[in-house]
Amino acid sequence: MEQAERHEVVENKTLTVMKGNVFEPRGFYYRLDTIESIVKLVTSKCKWTNTVIFYNESAINIIMDDTVMDRPQDTACYTFKLSDEFEEWANLFGKQLDQRSFVEFLKKRPDGEVVDVDNILANIQNLKVATEIIGDYQFDDNNNYSVFFKTTDGESSVKLPKSILFNQVILNGSDKVFAIEVELELIKPREEREKPRFSLNCPKYDQLKKEAAEYEVDRLKESLPDYLILAGTPK
Repeated sequence: MEQAERHEVVENKTLTVMKGNVFEPRGFYYRLDTIESIVKLVTSKCKWTNTVIFYNESAINIIMDDTVMDRPQDTACYTFKLSDEFEEWANLFGKQLDQRSFVEFLKKRPDGEVVDVDNILANIQNLKVATEIIGDYQFDDNNNYSVFFKTTDGESSVKLPKSILFNQVILNGSDKVFAIEVELELIKPREEREKPRFSLNCPKYDQLKKEAAEYEVDRLKESLPDYLILAGTPK
């Protein structure tokens, strides 16, 4: 705010009649977390003829009244945010996990999230008795590979999938569940009695986020059919 004075001339003399702060209104800014929040805000606060909604792969931005010229406009923004559940997976991509950490992670998954999780857990846990990983991995026609190892009682093997499938909502507040495939890599120990480690990678990570964002934009268009919704970013 700026200090200001208003002066009036009375009988050829300048008289100060007001002194104080001049209020300069700022545009309201709303930060939103879900598509539902956008719809509720727009339908309750905006006039469809004066509202412009922009979207891109990372966010949805709203000018709530584009006729405003004498002050900053009211705006709102929804930045596409990963769901807490999917972010747990994303935080593991490209990192190495020991057996214990990997088993604990899989055990915490909700029922029905990971396809064939019991079989995967059983085989990973069987590797705990390994004293040495021996030989090269052998792949079969069912997208599995056999891991051969030594134990104190002899030799054995387990089958692990080359990829893990799980079902999850990708973006916060979405109702779209995606079937997601992640590659499972077993990192062979370099020394005897060293335990194997595991790595998860998602080659389609960027594509999945893009598809999830497109789905949310389609939901927005269906919920606000009369509003102007444009691809782009406001300046």
